Amino acid sequence: MNYLAHMYLSCSDDYLLFSNYLADMLTHKEVGALPSKYQKGIELHKLIDSFTDQNEDVRVVNKLLHPYVGKYAPVASDVIFDYYLARNWSDFHNLTLEDFCTKTYSIITRQIGTAPLKVKEITHRMIDDNFLQKYTTKEGLRFVFEKMNKRARFEVDFLKTLEAIEKEDKKINQLFLTFFPLMINEVKVFCSC
Repeated sequence: MNYLAHMYLSCSDDYLLFSNYLADMLTHKEVGALPSKYQKGIELHKLIDSFTDQNEDVRVVNKLLHPYVGKYAPVASDVIFDYYLARNWSDFHNLTLEDFCTKTYSIITRQIGTAPLKVKEITHRMIDDNFLQKYTTKEGLRFVFEKMNKRARFEVDFLKTLEAIEKEDKKINQLFLTFFPLMINEVKVFCSC
């Protein structure tokens, strides 16, 4: 799961959402230095990642993506699951996706003072670029995958994931729709989405 799903699964709780957002951006030492009110969101982030990695439907999606991006299929599936969440948004949330994004950006902005300077700068750029909306279209996915290709330190072309989506769209969508309600149920120990 990528940013959109992590934010959705934080149930618009300020502390959960912000620390869930921060989890992948901070070093272990920086995570440990966060005030205790943010530690639960770090735990939530880890639970989401762990449940996703172990889920059989996700493994099937990763097998579908493997011919396109090899062993980096789990990285690609994290991103495209946000695309499928955006596509099926009204099945899961009563706010429009645009309103949800606005609310999420507001929460992140209220909490950003806690973050290290480098994260503040990145976050402001991401919000200015409306990063959660990038997952709503194939053009947005192309933009994300192009950025991932530029940062990759290994031989992979994430843009090939778009070919997989074209070929396996219905199957991936159905696997997502089977998986995501299980994920929602899994996070109920933290909050009720």
